[in-house]
Amino acid sequence: MVPSADSFDFFMSFASPDRQRAERLRDDLVFRDWKVFLDDRSIPPGSDWMERIARALRASGVVLALLSDHSSSASYQKEELEFARRHELKIVPIYLDGAPDRPADWELGMLTRHRIDLVQTGYARTVEKLGELLLDAASGARSEEAPAQPHTAGELLHGAALRIDRVKQWYPMVKVCRSAESAIFLVHGRRQQNVDLFVQRVWRFLSPESNRFHKVVKAKFREAYSEPRTAAGWENHLRTGLLCGSDRAGTAEDLLRDGLRAHPIFIVLGGRPLGIEDLEEKVVLAALEEFLDDRLPALMKKVSDGRHPVHAMLALRYKDEEAPFVSTLGRSLAAGCRKNDIIYRPLLPLEPLTWDEVKDYLNELTPRPPDHVFERLREIFKNLDSANMEFHEITDLLDRELF
Repeated sequence: MVPSADSFDFFMSFASPDRQRAERLRDDLVFRDWKVFLDDRSIPPGSDWMERIARALRASGVVLALLSDHSSSASYQKEELEFARRHELKIVPIYLDGAPDRPADWELGMLTRHRIDLVQTGYARTVEKLGELLLDAASGARSEEAPAQPHTAGELLHGAALRIDRVKQWYPMVKVCRSAESAIFLVHGRRQQNVDLFVQRVWRFLSPESNRFHKVVKAKFREAYSEPRTAAGWENHLRTGLLCGSDRAGTAEDLLRDGLRAHPIFIVLGGRPLGIEDLEEKVVLAALEEFLDDRLPALMKKVSDGRHPVHAMLALRYKDEEAPFVSTLGRSLAAGCRKNDIIYRPLLPLEPLTWDEVKDYLNELTPRPPDHVFERLREIFKNLDSANMEFHEITDLLDRELF
């Protein structure tokens, strides 16, 4: 379905306390070029609210009912779903915290066969299922002989890199994030080993795979073209990350306490993998060491007592086989966590993708890429100078050579 300027692929109906989860699902759908209506993000200022809601409902291919314990008291959501049912619109219930054993009474007679348990299904597969549902609705029954959707080689490899299980790194982190304990993780690898993709995976897949929603916060290394040169500067960058999407002000401690009342928080230090070139100045490296050895673990311990846990991850990338600064920062993390009774998990170095991993991923795609694409991708992949290339350079080269 290709929406017109005034139509939408999906209308998202949710209770106000579930806004962050609704926005995350919206972002994943928009990333795949679907058009999504999400109340105040889609209604121009000064518009008649209820009139625009009714118009958007009628103009949407599917109404997504995001359901949780908050839905029973969400009057606006009840009105939206009642309108959708009265006008026989297609409604897909998505249970944010797990589906009950039987459908709710209001589901009967609608698209209950498409009800989705987000906890069991996970965000990534949920997004795929919604896309399949929308295409089915637009074209009628799907043909088994339907041609494969076009992909670029870069898209195929990027999908593989994000979804392949890095068991030695991913499982220990997810296991801790399923518990009620706070923790700090260290993950690292040579620049070409795709540390940035591991960070992207945390952003996209941590919540469904840990079976609990995490708000992921970026504590960027640079804000307004300046990097933190003291431990207090790092804490202020964390505060800036926490302010994003918040309607409250306050210190980093205030914002962490407030956020932890609703769900765990996962902090990505640096906002992207830090490289040795970012920390070449002694004062900058010393500031990060102090933040890791003292301020961050103490802050995490202070705010998480009696509340949800808070997790943090420092991701480091480097060009050379050996990088002494990884050990230096690892010692700071270990000392800070030990002093504050916080779990510390140094994860194993990230290894490069292998062709066997990419091949297994491509074989499981539905539809599977055509054989000529498959073989050409394998040929190019095996001849890549991947030891000296950034990931985006690899995908760009594949796209130029294959398509």
